[in-house]
Amino acid sequence: MLECCVFDILFQNNIVNAGLLELTPIGFFLMLLGQAHVLAESFAETIRKKEETLLQLQASLERERKSELKFLKSQIRPHFIHNALNTILSISRKDVPRSQELLVEFSSYLRGCFDFKNLEDMIPIEKELEFIRSYLSLEQARFGDRLKVRYDIDDQSVRVPPLILQPLVENAVIHGIRPKPDGGNILVYVKRVGDAVKIGVMDDGDGIPPERIEKLIAGEESGRGVGIYNITRRLKKIYHISLCIQNRDTGGLDVSMKLPLNGGRYNAESNLG
Repeated sequence: MLECCVFDILFQNNIVNAGLLELTPIGFFLMLLGQAHVLAESFAETIRKKEETLLQLQASLERERKSELKFLKSQIRPHFIHNALNTILSISRKDVPRSQELLVEFSSYLRGCFDFKNLEDMIPIEKELEFIRSYLSLEQARFGDRLKVRYDIDDQSVRVPPLILQPLVENAVIHGIRPKPDGGNILVYVKRVGDAVKIGVMDDGDGIPPERIEKLIAGEESGRGVGIYNITRRLKKIYHISLCIQNRDTGGLDVSMKLPLNGGRYNAESNLG
């Protein structure tokens, strides 16, 4: 473009006489053509980089999903399986029909642990409750009268991610009831609240100090905190909400989540009620 302009200036001043037309328009056209080519190459390179980034992100998400799934399945406590089998074996010596019932429950429990491939798939709440009932039946066989369980279910229309409630039940048994010499009570509930459903677990154990609640949700404590943090992370990812953990006035904990029935999302603050 610069060369064409210089040539035209010389030509117009009769310094050169090549018998040619002015070259500036041609130079301008060639400059635009060159810029278009450069922009096209730059745009194509940007698209390629974005595609590569998207593929890397998809691969990363898939690795994260598999890692989370592997972690959840690893939480199937070996000592629980050991204790359950010992309990069934012990009962079989005195009550064969009862031991057979517990074997069915144990089979149902194991199926509930492994019968899913994606943590973001939604399952009917009945399936999660079936898994919980199997787990609690085995624990009641082990603890006897020390563990009393009630269910308050008035809405089964909601669909939930797998293993979203069972870890809370297990926490209630291990950390709420088991430390008490006389045992205690657990309530599993599913209650309709407007356009949402409140799902949770209550126990009458000793509860936890209020200052530990935030640490549990943030995953800063081991033991009970691992399961709670994992559930909170999944709830935030799927619904943009968090667990609600409250000490009960009568003792123990109430751990709940409020899920939308219409598939919408709530802010974390709206889940504190």
